[in-house]
Amino acid sequence: MEDNDMRDVIQRHAQMLLRRTGVTGLAQGNAREHGGADAPCLVLFVTEDADTEDLPDQLEGNPVYLVRMAPFLPH
Repeated sequence: MEDNDMRDVIQRHAQMLLRRTGVTGLAQGNAREHGGADAPCLVLFVTEDADTEDLPDQLEGNPVYLVRMAPFLPH
């Protein structure tokens, strides 16, 4: 899948996903970095305490990998 196609998928789904409590971002990645094959994927960033039970494992046929992150604290 080309970069532009992945950006389109992100645009179509980001608003809905970012409304969910604990979801902080959605980006394009490579599944190899998450233990998968060398292929494009989507990366969903969530907080450490996010409920991930109902989050998608794929969007429009593209695998979705979750990355848990500590919340950002203001300085």
